Amino acid sequence: MSAARWCLLPLLFAKLAIPLAAEEVTSRQDEVGKLLREWHAAGTAAGLKALTYENRDGAHSLLTAGMYPELKIYQPSEAEQKAGQKAGQKAGQQRGPAQVVRPVPTLGNCSMAAPAIQGGSLPRMYLALNPTGNTFLAQSYLRNNLFVYPEHQDHDIGFNGIDGWGDLFPANHPALIVSQGSSFTDMPFLKALLATAAALRPEIQENLIKKNILIPTLHAIFRKANKSVQKNEDYFTGKAHPVVFEGSQIDDLKMVQAAQLLSPMSVPPLAFLEVLSETPSTPGLDFFDRATVTSTKLSESPLCISRIFRGTQDHYEMRVSAKRSVDAQSKPLKFRWVLLQGDSAAIEILPSDDGVEANLRLRWHDGIASSVGTSISTHRVDIGVFASSPLADSVPAIVSFYLLPNEKRFFDEKGWISEICYAAGNPDLGLPRAADDPRWISWIETALGLKSGLGTEWVGPRVTDAQRRILAQAWKDLRPLRALWLALQDDPEKKQETAEAEATLRTAIRAATARDLGTDETLPQMAERIIRALADREDLYLEHQSEILHSGAPGLVDLQKEIKQLSDWGVLLLQNDGTQVLTPAQATRQASSHYYLRQLHLTLLSQVILPDFLKRSTAPAFVDARLTAPKAWRDVYLYDDQGKRSGWLRYQAGKVTAFTADGRMKQSLSDPAEAAVPVSYVEREGKLSFDAR
Repeated sequence: MSAARWCLLPLLFAKLAIPLAAEEVTSRQDEVGKLLREWHAAGTAAGLKALTYENRDGAHSLLTAGMYPELKIYQPSEAEQKAGQKAGQKAGQQRGPAQVVRPVPTLGNCSMAAPAIQGGSLPRMYLALNPTGNTFLAQSYLRNNLFVYPEHQDHDIGFNGIDGWGDLFPANHPALIVSQGSSFTDMPFLKALLATAAALRPEIQENLIKKNILIPTLHAIFRKANKSVQKNEDYFTGKAHPVVFEGSQIDDLKMVQAAQLLSPMSVPPLAFLEVLSETPSTPGLDFFDRATVTSTKLSESPLCISRIFRGTQDHYEMRVSAKRSVDAQSKPLKFRWVLLQGDSAAIEILPSDDGVEANLRLRWHDGIASSVGTSISTHRVDIGVFASSPLADSVPAIVSFYLLPNEKRFFDEKGWISEICYAAGNPDLGLPRAADDPRWISWIETALGLKSGLGTEWVGPRVTDAQRRILAQAWKDLRPLRALWLALQDDPEKKQETAEAEATLRTAIRAATARDLGTDETLPQMAERIIRALADREDLYLEHQSEILHSGAPGLVDLQKEIKQLSDWGVLLLQNDGTQVLTPAQATRQASSHYYLRQLHLTLLSQVILPDFLKRSTAPAFVDARLTAPKAWRDVYLYDDQGKRSGWLRYQAGKVTAFTADGRMKQSLSDPAEAAVPVSYVEREGKLSFDAR
């Protein structure tokens, strides 16, 4: 993948080349190609004479020449070529995300992206950077244009860049097809979509193009034919509508067969949404961000409503309508509202009696453990509405709520918000994700007591005798294999032998991690149980702090940085003897105290106690800076005797600032007569600051 900075191209139109050939619909030699040729020869498949292919990555991931000979190849106009050359592009090669809706049916791809922390994939650019990206995607979808893009680093297992970044998409847009992976993963999707378009009956394809519903129809066929959809009901779940699609789940044979059978009466309807009302949020009172951020709204189109849960409200509510949904044959529609992704215990979907409208009620909750069918962490809730005619179901229109990963919220026993931390820590334990990772050997040695220090002292009592016996045999087998591998690494002349030794070692480690330890636990399950238990111990650091801080471990720098932050936030208090305790005020807040200590313990375990085993980023949870400005404070909310919010205390850099219920600031906590003053929020050096006006 190549990194790039994107700029908007002028609104220009295309010149189209003459088709390469017309005698054959495809050169594919598989079952799909065989069927297309049979249908095309019989006159029941339209082929691709009416469609155009456009590549936008400088021929990096290019459709195989001649695979679909009838397909027109997009040629940039003279003005576009001049604009491209000015931007440093080669003649005839367009690069970057689509910026113009082509006036002809166009399918294309662009296998380009930037690193996750430098802008990310092109789909994320549409949804996060460009405020009109959502609308552009909807316009393309409803004007017979579709481009496939890879996710690159935006949807992978991992946290904060260790192995990956998790799911970074702030919204799930039904007009997008995003491929899992990087370069060239887009091509199987493009080939399948083109084959499906070619398989449509001539009169059906012509009508779909005329009515600008070719792309919605291809989407519906593609999603319903996905291999994860094993039964009809699966189509109405997140299985069929993830934010990113896995190439191995494409069933292009099923897709072309469905396209060939499509009739006017079975063309899928279009589901459209509009917001009727939603929870208001006031900048500087309900949320704090740059002056340009004035609401929770990220973007909006009839296909995708995208919101960020910014406010301090206990719940976010929205009333939405699907009444503008349409069917090509004007058939009556029924509606189904579905939670595609999210914690069902924190979300209510209440449709109206006729199903046309629905009330959505979302309570703040932490990141969801995994998105549909994966172990990829996510912080997005997706709610879809399907419009169904008697013979067909639409692609869902989607409402997405993004819960900012760097915010952690706490609620009291009445359900009222009691505290918000705006620099929430990375929740990852740091365990190896691969079953063959050599770090598992380090864990075995710790569990067997073969290492000295607190790690062995803390882990050992949590290992059963049965587990210890099995681990001892595994270590006996793994030790010589690791020794050989490490020895060979020192000899540059033995690269092949080193690779073979590593492969043998990893095979043995994989067998060890898969083995039942005699207690209905595998090695990874045991490790996760023990690390979680240690992190949850309230006294893990406080009881052993003197020994820890005098250990001389290299990772103490990271630990001390976190201790200072907790001191600045009013969580920890430095005593005269140099030890830390919870502050008196913090000691009364059990939920947040547990959270802050747990985060401290995760840093302690990964950086100081078990650095050879745990690999974890100590930075705050990553969030796209385009969505919110980073803040280095925490707010503790205050209520009067009647339960009315009376203000909040802000802890930052060792200072406590008082705010009134209307968001004004007081310079002194001790002077009740002092007048409160309005506050302005500005971004300085990449972080949000606040000043009295």
